Order: sequence, then C-alpha cells, then structure tokens
Amino acid sequence: MVGQGVVMCCKAEGQPDPLKYTWIKDGKELKGGINGKLHMGNLQEAHSGHYSCRVETSAGITTSKMAKLNVQPKAEDTCSGKPDEDLIDLPDGCHAEENGLKITRVNIGRCSKKQCVTSAQLNAVTCYDTWPTHCCIVNETSPLTVNCARFSYVISQSISCKCRECATLPQISGEVYGMQNGTKIPFKSGQIYIKGKLAGETNEDGFFSLTTSGDVEEVVLSVKNDIENKFMETMTTVKIIEDGNVPVKIVVPLKPKPILFNANLGHTMTLSSNNLAPFTRVSFPSNSIVTEDGKPFSGIVKTSIHFMDPRNLDDIEAAYGSVSTVGEDGSEIPLETYGMINYLFNDDLGNKLKLNSPVLYSIDASTFNISIDEDGNSKVYAWVLNMKTGKWVQSNRFQVQTQQTGKRRLLSTATLEVQVPPQAEINLKETYTRLTTESTIVVYTYYYNAWSSYFHNHDRIVQRFNTRRRLVAVTTRAERDRDDACVVAVKVYQDTSFQLPLRYPVTVTAITYNPSSSKYSGKNTQTTNDKSIACLTIFCDQNVTLYAQQAQSPVDLVTSNTHSLPVYYSRTNINRNTGVMFEAIESSYDPTAGKYSPVRKYEHRSECLYPRRDDYHFQFAPLVKPELFSPTYGEETHDNILSWYPDPKDKPERRSCFVKVRVTTTADIPVGLRLIAKSYQRSSSTAMDESTLYGTVDIGPIPDMSITPANFRERAACIEYRCAGVAFNDKELVRNLTTQVFITATNSRCRFKPRPVNMELYDRTFSDGISFAAMANRNYGPVYGIYIANGPKDTARNLCFAGSSRVSNIMKTDESRTLGTFECT
Repeated sequence: MVGQGVVMCCKAEGQPDPLKYTWIKDGKELKGGINGKLHMGNLQEAHSGHYSCRVETSAGITTSKMAKLNVQPKAEDTCSGKPDEDLIDLPDGCHAEENGLKITRVNIGRCSKKQCVTSAQLNAVTCYDTWPTHCCIVNETSPLTVNCARFSYVISQSISCKCRECATLPQISGEVYGMQNGTKIPFKSGQIYIKGKLAGETNEDGFFSLTTSGDVEEVVLSVKNDIENKFMETMTTVKIIEDGNVPVKIVVPLKPKPILFNANLGHTMTLSSNNLAPFTRVSFPSNSIVTEDGKPFSGIVKTSIHFMDPRNLDDIEAAYGSVSTVGEDGSEIPLETYGMINYLFNDDLGNKLKLNSPVLYSIDASTFNISIDEDGNSKVYAWVLNMKTGKWVQSNRFQVQTQQTGKRRLLSTATLEVQVPPQAEINLKETYTRLTTESTIVVYTYYYNAWSSYFHNHDRIVQRFNTRRRLVAVTTRAERDRDDACVVAVKVYQDTSFQLPLRYPVTVTAITYNPSSSKYSGKNTQTTNDKSIACLTIFCDQNVTLYAQQAQSPVDLVTSNTHSLPVYYSRTNINRNTGVMFEAIESSYDPTAGKYSPVRKYEHRSECLYPRRDDYHFQFAPLVKPELFSPTYGEETHDNILSWYPDPKDKPERRSCFVKVRVTTTADIPVGLRLIAKSYQRSSSTAMDESTLYGTVDIGPIPDMSITPANFRERAACIEYRCAGVAFNDKELVRNLTTQVFITATNSRCRFKPRPVNMELYDRTFSDGISFAAMANRNYGPVYGIYIANGPKDTARNLCFAGSSRVSNIMKTDESRTLGTFECT
C-alpha cells in the first residue's frame, strides 16, 4: 500500500560463493541493494512491477524467478469491498424473484480470497511478513429464496468483502501411476516429498491428498519408494492455488530390468523405448563408479536406466520436472525435448553407488533433422534437472563427433555427442520464518539431500522474440527473427452450454507433437486463473493436444463441439470429447469478429491470460455442473452460532462431513437433475427455517468413469452437510448440537428409495426426498453412507467417492455404501 515499506530478499548458495547481487525491475537494472536485500520505503504506485535478482560468481551468472510487487492506493485495505460478479444458472424448473420478475440466472457475488494488506499492518525491516495472513473474504451475505415446483430453498449472496485474518491451506490431490501397453499401473503405497520432508503417501490405488504452504506459487513433488519397487523415482512441479485444491495426475516411469556391467570396464548402451529404433546412446567411463562415501568401486554395477523417448506419448506424459528453464530475466522459457534420461546405481547387495566422472551421450542427428553449422555445432544442449526448482539447467552443447586425431568427422555422419559432468549430491539448505505470536518469530533451518538418481535431458531452448536482448546464441538474421514459442488460450465453463465461466480451479495440459520430425516436443500444464482462463506454452505451427481435469470431480472435462474459433481453424475432438487436437496456427487480429487468435506469440502471454475482449479460445466444461456450496455465513466466519465450520482450515480439529446418495434411471438421467441438501440446526425450541439454516448445497450426480463403457444411468453424489457437534456463539462454545439434513431432487420423476439397513438413521422419508438427523458423537461410517474426516474437506469427499476408508477420486456407485437411492423414471 502507498506509504508502506517492503524488503525484497535474495539468497544464493553454491561453489564458488556468490560475489555480486543485482536487482532488476521490469528488465532494467536497479541501483542499490546490499547483500541481496533491496529496501524500499514510502512506496508509491510507480514501484509496482516485476522484480528479479541476478547473482554472479566466478563460475557464471544465474537469475531468480520474477516476483510481482503491486502497490495499491492508500486506503483502509487493499480488498475491494464490492464482490466480483459471479453468475450462476438455477436448476431446471427453479427461479428466484427480482423486482417482481422471475429470473433463472442470478449473481451470487464472489470475493477473491486473495491475500491482502490493511493500513494498520506495519512491516518491520525484515525478509518476511510480521503479521498473520489476511485475505479478501466475505464480510456480509444476503439470503435469496429459490422457488422450485415442489419446494424452495435459500442460497447466500455475497454483498460485501473485507480484508480479514484468514487461514489458507492449499491442497494437492490426485493419482500416481505408470503406463504399460495403455494400461494404468497404480503407484502403491509410495511416498511424496516436498523439500525433503514427507508430505503425503499414496494408497493401494495410487491416490493421494496433501496440503502445502500457501506462501509459494509452485512446489516440487518428489515421488519415490513404492511398496512393490516397480517404479523409478520422479519429480514434478505443481502450480499452487492460494486457497484451493489442485488436481494432478503424476505418471511415473516403470523401472526397467537392471543392466549389469563391470565398473572397471565401464559400459555403453543404446537407448529407446517401445521397440522403436534407437537414436541415442550413453557411455559410462571405466573406473567411474564410487561408493556413497566416495571410495572407488570395482565390482559389478546394477544400473536401472529409464529413457524418455520423445517419440512415445506415454514417455512424454512421464516427463521429469517441468520441460522449461529460467531465463536471464527470471521468466520461464519452454524447452523442446529430444529425450530425458534417469539412472541410478546399486551394487549386488542393493547399496547405492555414485558416478564421479562425466557421462558421454551421443545422438543421431538425422533422426530428428537436427541442423548442424559449419563448425559442427548444433542447437541441442544437455540439461541437468535442478532438484530444488524442478527446472532444467543448461550444461554442454551437442557437437559433431570427433575422431581420435581430434579432427571432426564429416557432417554427413550426423552423429552428435556431449559430455555431462556428474551431478553432485547436494544437501540443500532451507530457512523460513513463522510468526507464532505477536512478539515471537521462530526461524527454522533444515538440510535435505536432493536426490539419489541422476536426471539428464537433451533439449533445444525455444527461441522467442525479445527487443531488449537475445536469450540464445544464433548465427543468421533469419534465425534471430524466428519465434518458436506460442501460447494457446483455454477457457473453462460451468456446464456444456458454454456460457458462464467456471470459478473453480481446473488443470489444463497441452502436449505438442512435431510432425516434421515425428516426435513430441514438450508438455505444459497450467491452472485456470480467476478469469477461468489458462494459457499454455506450446510450439508454433506444430500439432497440439489439450485436455483438462477438475479438483472437485473425478470426471474429466469435455470439450465443446464448436469452441470459440475462427472459421478456418480446423480441430478434432478426441477420446469421447475429453480432448481436442489442432495445428497451432498463430494469427493476429480478426477485424471482422473483433477477436484475436487462440494461439499467440509467447511474449503476448499476459494478453492471453487477461484479454481485454472475448478473444477466440478453446472451450472445456464439466460433464456435470459443479456443486454450489452456499453457507449462510462466509466460510471464514467461525464465531457465529450458524457458522458452517467452527474451526479455521489450519486447525487439525477442523472436520468435514459428507453423505452419499445414489441416482438410477431406466432411461438417461434427466438433463439438469440436481440434488438440493439443506442443513439446519435442530432444536426442540425453534423451528427449522431460515433462522436455523446453516446453509445449502446444490449438486449433480456423476457416474463411475472407471468402468468401460461408463454406465450413465447409474450415478452418485457426495453431498456435504454441516457436521453435528459444536458451534461458537461469539466466544461461547455450544456443544452437542444436532444437524437436521433434508435432501431433495429437483426433478419430479425422482423418488427416494430407502435402504432397509439404514432405517434407524432416517428421520423421515417423503415423496421428494429424505431427511435424517446427524447426532453429535454418533459413530457413523460408510455402512450408513456417511463419511467424516478431519483436515481439508476434500479428504472426506474422496473417502465418500471411494465408499470406503481409502481416498480415491473415482466415484463408486454401488448401493452398499450409500444413504439410499433416488429412482428416476
């Protein structure tokens, strides 16, 4: 905020020690900054911009990723008091009233939940905030009555937002598996690490859910140690949503059959996958293997080598890290891959061994038409994976193979080679701070070993146009003007009418294929922003495949039949309309339509993310419209007797409760069928009306997509209700509260059929639905169709999906673990 101060901090570690720190703002060097700290007081709006730090040593230069500083005009806080517009369509057959008119589309309002600051917050001259996290969250709500043919219910409209103390708890959940002949192999009981600390584990089906820090934009997940020892170690980067659940699918390479060689003799082997013709080989020198304590090893080496062949789609799906690097200005630059290699060494007893000499790689340039200049140089480099950032770091350039005389062979041999120094096992140091009280700041420092495997990559850095400086070495003007990197715009909608944007986060993936060289060039995954847009890095004029997945639903999103595209833009929907393929033709402004192309040059990525008009884009939407969770009071309000959650998100005692119901039909499930669940605070002295309403959930049933073909006539829904137990009336704790839950189908042709074993749970059944009383301290379980868990709500939701005590993102629809069935005719 204007008038406040900030300190930016940059710290680098390595050998040799850093000699010089330089700060950069919007591409221009700044004067000032001491020992990696940039102090700025009495901030003005002109200080807003993108900052990065460049570190120099005698060995070279590296640049940090960019940090954005946004200085707001002086005010009470940086949160706009007016909610953003958030339009929703009411269920079929339902309406609200506004100015005497019946309306079916309403604005429920939306507060951004982004972090904010107030004028009362004063930051000390430190590298961290000395105040608790504040977010722009709901301050006031207003009830809106929705009338349906046979019943009515109430939803909440946000009417004001405020910067208030909050708890952010980003969650990552998903599936870890390998691919073998088109079949998924679950990564059973494996471990997932973040910064060397165990963050989560997969279950027997390969599913996991974990929470992470809300003060980072990206985390690196290290996946290893499956119980069956079938898989290689791998790592992936995940973009974090401040207060949301990021869905991920992690494809892990299957461990190949070990290769044995004599350490004294070394070993050379060709590399390929899927019975494709080899085009590269790797050579481990003689006497290059040592024990973990650095002593020479002279026995038989057992090595496991996984080669990611760029011609194989399954391999591209399992690419290590993000296929990108960080440029000199701190921005992310995509790489075009020519293969990745991961290898580890053991002796015959399973003890780990290390490599202490350079590895020699050779590739056949003719396989992918790699150009070579007159000096024998190519544009392909070897890269080493940075274990801390998940980004690739450039090593040495591939050159034409040399003869023993030292002379280069004729260019017609088209064999390129490079030597890559061994990767040192570095103990990475992490220091972070946490405010425990208003006066106590605790500093944590810990060390962790980066990795036990070696990751190498053969990539060509993508060229992008930049008027200030070139980021790659080029030789001719034509090459300097080339621009390989593009971005493609994808927008996600609430339903398949493709009218209203979906505000929940969705993960979108783009895989690029180069038909001229018959290989996949790269993979990029992004999460939609607050405008429901994702802009994915691709390669211009190559073939691209897009697909998307959503955190709250185990069903893949589907594509539009038409998309929002120029008339000349050809595309093909694939995999039962869950993906789309197209050629990435970059074009500019269409004056007739007043729109820009869905594919733009990489330097226009910001205009792609936040367009000033409704530009062309590819379209995705859920098969079933996501739930509408509508508590009477904001989710961050915990001290009202009708608060949905009495505990903040970061408290271990925070609980979430779900009930599972089944929906069946003899024909297709009625389009637009929704289940409406109302949670009331039950009391013998007060009626169950708006004055005792905790909130409402509007949700649609989904099928079991693990079955082929899927049975769309049998579905289920996991419906959140307000947990029974305690509430706070201001600061007074109220115990033993009972929650009364009513569940109704919006379609008049649906009738609830009770399960005989659940008769003791039902409070009453009625023609349109079911009501039951959730009692405090009652030991419910899956046998009743009730799922309760501490921690993030998606933990309980995923238990409900699975219908068991193991989390899953696959909806199981068998009746045995449900409250009962809505039978629709």
